[in-house]
Amino acid sequence: MRSTHILLSGWVMALAIACPAMGQEAPAGISSGQNGPSAPKRTYSVNAKLFSLGSDQSIESYRGHGGSGSAGPGGTLVLESPQFRVTITPVPRDGTFVVAVQVETSGANTPVAEEQKREVDLTDLRPQTIQLGAAPDGSTYLLTLSPEVVEPQVPKQFNPAAFRLASMNFISRVIVNDRDYVGTVDMSDGEIAWLDIPGVGHVEFSLLHLKDAEPRGVLAAGQIELTGPDGATISLSNVTSSTYRQHLPGGPYQLWVRWRTSTVTVAQFRELAKQQLAEIKQKGAAGEMYVPPQALVQLEQMAASDRPQIMASGVRAATADDLVP
Repeated sequence: MRSTHILLSGWVMALAIACPAMGQEAPAGISSGQNGPSAPKRTYSVNAKLFSLGSDQSIESYRGHGGSGSAGPGGTLVLESPQFRVTITPVPRDGTFVVAVQVETSGANTPVAEEQKREVDLTDLRPQTIQLGAAPDGSTYLLTLSPEVVEPQVPKQFNPAAFRLASMNFISRVIVNDRDYVGTVDMSDGEIAWLDIPGVGHVEFSLLHLKDAEPRGVLAAGQIELTGPDGATISLSNVTSSTYRQHLPGGPYQLWVRWRTSTVTVAQFRELAKQQLAEIKQKGAAGEMYVPPQALVQLEQMAASDRPQIMASGVRAATADDLVP
């Protein structure tokens, strides 16, 4: 989580593929109409790789061809090289895992394929390497088949809290009373956000139902509008979901707001800004820090202004003590 303290720093720092279960049973979690929901079943896949070895059959002579891939019952894998086109199709049979391998040669000067079609039984789950063909120079072309058990994914109860949809990100301009730009906040990943604006209020707000809060805000299309007890308004733009980094779809959504008196008055804020400005100038003159001239001008304007300014802001996680049961 990040908090933005604009008074203190804002002006200064500028391969296995899951596949259907074998046979004709209903998919996991779907009722068969006779026996109720069926239990998830483990399935199988085969990983395949096409390669060649030189005449000496040494590991140094290894050459990969046509890449690699995987397929399960109901799927088909095709590996292609300049020499061969190999199609691998799992064949569903009760209690067994068999794959059909079909080999087609490519071009005029290709190795001689030993068998065009064959079935390979992988029920024992042991990898097998089969020879596809041989070249005149003694090189052999091989296909490795490695079976794999795919354990079922047991359905679990949907938990909307796991998606943290109430957590918000802000890179937002803040406008008070539809006219006064009071600063920009950059803060992320919090279910409760807060702003302290002298003369306006110390305002906490959340999509969650907070204790001691009132429904004084709305979030719609990335825009937040808050209204205080005295009619003052605060607007924030470009508010996104922390999980998906986009505007929360749907809406408008209710925001629960705790609107309290600001930590300091406008006059007190101006005095704090003047004190900080003096300290910054002193450190700059002593060579202890470098402050861009534009930042000094902005801080001087802030210290002299009677208009609202953001003193501090932040986000945090909601706790059980924050929420209405």
